[in-house]
Amino acid sequence: VYCPAGTRPDTQRVLADMSQAANTRLLVIINHTLTAQDETFLGALDLAYVQGDNLGYDFGAYRDACLTMVEDQIPCGRFTLMNDSFVFPLSGPTLNLFDYGEPAPFSGLIEQGDRKKIKQHLCSFCLTFDRDLVRSQVFADFWKGFKPLPDWLYSVKVGEVGLSLRLAEAGVAQQVAYGKDRLLKALAESADDTLPTLGRLLQSTNIYSKGELNSFLDKDAKTQRKGVERAIRTSENLRLTPVFSFLCDMPFVKRRSLQAHPLMAAWYQETYGLDPEAWS
Repeated sequence: VYCPAGTRPDTQRVLADMSQAANTRLLVIINHTLTAQDETFLGALDLAYVQGDNLGYDFGAYRDACLTMVEDQIPCGRFTLMNDSFVFPLSGPTLNLFDYGEPAPFSGLIEQGDRKKIKQHLCSFCLTFDRDLVRSQVFADFWKGFKPLPDWLYSVKVGEVGLSLRLAEAGVAQQVAYGKDRLLKALAESADDTLPTLGRLLQSTNIYSKGELNSFLDKDAKTQRKGVERAIRTSENLRLTPVFSFLCDMPFVKRRSLQAHPLMAAWYQETYGLDPEAWS
């Protein structure tokens, strides 16, 4: 968690929900200086928390947690890492995030496709590992070898991307819960009257310009559907999170999508009844 002004309301709700879940143990690493509000809130929950220094960003905090799991040999059924860069608007959504089939030994909610200097990988905001992988040598070696630095691109390339590549090299099966195949299937099953909203959501994430959007939204439903499908197939997976939310009832969205795009924020507030102040 990194929020110098104090932990945000939606993050507090996620922590409260998870701390009450059966068979769940929660460790929170606060990467900002604890506020009095943080100490009061966290102290009232059934969880452990430690003060971090934000060195290495989320992967620096993850390293602390993973080395604790490895060195103390803490038993678990599954081990999940999350950061606070996404908004979870529903009560208790984090308890069933991986409800699309059986999670693989290494699973993530969203993947990031190839782009400049960044190879395809599972995104760091939510990753989960099975018990055998947490106990494995490859897991221990990766986290012992990762040295956190105050460099965001290094943390992404060596940490976030490096983890996916290292586990793939070791033959560890990987899975993305919200991949493009799932999105395209949901699109095929969607009603025609949802297509204009999907087009506007694509525009809100800068996937389509206004001119490109109008070029197919003014036409018949078949053409509209092809336009949305084309955007899904050609766009970076991470940028499609608002469309995942709309089509797949995905219970989270990237915080900066709500901050940067008024249309997305208005739709999210109408859909989930979440006050914009909750993600400010």
